[in-house]
Amino acid sequence: MNVLHEGFKNRSETFLLLIAYAFFAVLLYYQVFIKGIPPLIWDQAIHFMDSIKYYHTLRELSFSSLIFVDRYYPPFPQLLAVPGYMIFGESPEVGIFTVNLIAVGLISYSIHKISKILDMKKLSFLAVFVLLSSPIVLDQSTVFMVDLTLTAMVTVTWYLLLKAEGFTSRRYSILSGITAGLGLLCKWTFPFFVVVPVLYELIKGVKTNCAHKKVLKCETLNNFALFILVAFVISAWWYLPNLKVLILALSHNSRVSGTLEGDPEVFSLQSILYYMWVFVNYYFGLLGFVVLVIVLLYAYKQKAQKDLTNLLLFQLVFAYVLFTLTRNKAPRFLMPLIPFLTLLIPQSVERLLRQNKKVLSVSILVILGISGILNTLTFLGVLQPVSIAQSHLIAINGGNLYFTGVYESRAFGHSEWSAYLKTTEEEWKISDILSTIGCSSSQKRLYVLANNPWITWPLRYRALLRGCNIEVIEPVEENYLLPITSDYVLYTEGGFLAEPWAINHTLKAREVFTHYTNYSGDFIKIREFQFPDSRGVLYKRSSNYTVLLSNLSAGMIEKRCSTSNPIFGQKIELIGLCIYQTRHDEHTLLIEYYWRTNSPVEKDYEIFVHFTNENGDIIFQQDHQPCGGKCPTSSWKIGQIIHEAYIIKIPAQGTYQIHLGFWYPSTGERLSVDDAHNDGYNRALIGMYEFPFLK
Repeated sequence: MNVLHEGFKNRSETFLLLIAYAFFAVLLYYQVFIKGIPPLIWDQAIHFMDSIKYYHTLRELSFSSLIFVDRYYPPFPQLLAVPGYMIFGESPEVGIFTVNLIAVGLISYSIHKISKILDMKKLSFLAVFVLLSSPIVLDQSTVFMVDLTLTAMVTVTWYLLLKAEGFTSRRYSILSGITAGLGLLCKWTFPFFVVVPVLYELIKGVKTNCAHKKVLKCETLNNFALFILVAFVISAWWYLPNLKVLILALSHNSRVSGTLEGDPEVFSLQSILYYMWVFVNYYFGLLGFVVLVIVLLYAYKQKAQKDLTNLLLFQLVFAYVLFTLTRNKAPRFLMPLIPFLTLLIPQSVERLLRQNKKVLSVSILVILGISGILNTLTFLGVLQPVSIAQSHLIAINGGNLYFTGVYESRAFGHSEWSAYLKTTEEEWKISDILSTIGCSSSQKRLYVLANNPWITWPLRYRALLRGCNIEVIEPVEENYLLPITSDYVLYTEGGFLAEPWAINHTLKAREVFTHYTNYSGDFIKIREFQFPDSRGVLYKRSSNYTVLLSNLSAGMIEKRCSTSNPIFGQKIELIGLCIYQTRHDEHTLLIEYYWRTNSPVEKDYEIFVHFTNENGDIIFQQDHQPCGGKCPTSSWKIGQIIHEAYIIKIPAQGTYQIHLGFWYPSTGERLSVDDAHNDGYNRALIGMYEFPFLK
């Protein structure tokens, strides 16, 4: 009878889990496909585009290209979307639904299995309920981000590590190594959420099994080495080729991103309290957080705690302190802690029941039920988040503390963004803009004179989905001169929907474009649009060559053009070279090259550009592949004019000679230069210029 009763109980728990998961799937389907999602911006758009690129790469069996699709974000969450694309087609909705449904399923299953190890006999379902009604879990399931998949792999790895029993089980050591490798391929922060159980299981296994054995005969150490090896093999194919780029990017972000985004300074009171407010507003809501505090205090005071409970508590403290001591903060960064917080709740409730504290136990269950319902209704938009307090110590949501949970993608950023989070791609005319530009095999550059992520990012991923070779650029400090060399320019009257530091770049780029267009007449209006925030005008460049002929010097812009026409290898002629400078930045220049092919070029040559002093000593170089590698010389057709433009930085004021030529990297061979221009080294002497032009 006991066996039958236990089997029935297990089946009923499994049935409840399946019901909860099915309800979540329906809720997710409604939010993503029926209600619809706003345009993907920033990281969301990057992850979605990466997933499409991975899908195309796999479909073309170009496995070596997988390594360099994205050199900053690991690929596993994006690869999870591939089965969805294969079955239902390529779209943001399919990607979001596929990735997050798999992730939530893995988290729910792992919580259920860990609860068995924690010996929860009655209330393991409660942990899953709290998880599925967590505001940030609900929110992140409707966006294309990596943190939910990271949380899934952390939870699965914890379960398998616990099953490895001090690395005495080879099977679970290998399985946990596999999931650890996949976890590393989710995000670089993965080790911080599993280092505690890894060390715990290793120490436990060594104490139990290795006390009187030689190292090579210790089963725990052998299985631990196998765990490390498997994790390394699975993740190294991406990390090793990208490690240098990744380290530089992470170093920059850790120093700069938090400062730019206004995150609290490390060691400030706001920084210490930051993730506590995250637990309230994003993870549980106020009611759920009150229950969590009671549970944590109760778990801490229990004298007969199990080692596993202590392990969970130590992991919480370790991660909280570690991420508090970093400047770059975001609510989603500690998401992998949520499953372990939810596990502590039913464990404490069961202990209270065993101690015959039924009133307190039932009260906790009722509060959690109400909290979960309120969080879900707020997520669906039936209820609005209610602010109950405001303080300068609360480092998120403008200092607001909310009664029910709020959602990161809806609350993150500036308050004026809230209206645009409800907009659609149709309102931003994304399809109309791309249709007007059209698709072709040759690359086109579209410069958007606005810092508006709801325009720029959808243009990028929709161009990718259409197979359009369109480069979408928005103003930053290094490229504000580029509108005058772009094929299309989208000018909007609004568009200040980015961080404050980016606005100045937009103003400079708009001023440059306006002056240039007024004087040269190179750009013509081809279509107007009405966006939710302003009117927009799409301009098309009338010719890729007239800029060379226009004598533009309008006070704020100065231009120098070469009249020299050297010929290289009797094949390629430089028919124009122009250098632009503005009063905004005396040491930042834009340099344009215009090449014409007089006869076929068999090899792919690269271009070297030497800026020398009057003695011919190289001061700096601007060597490059033609069009940044996108138009190799072997593809140039007879009579075709190749136009390319680059931003260069002059290291110091002075007079420089410009020499340039073509060389073949494999052999070092340089194309010959006609006698009239050859400086004796198969370089063409273009001219001598004093920088800066404007003083």
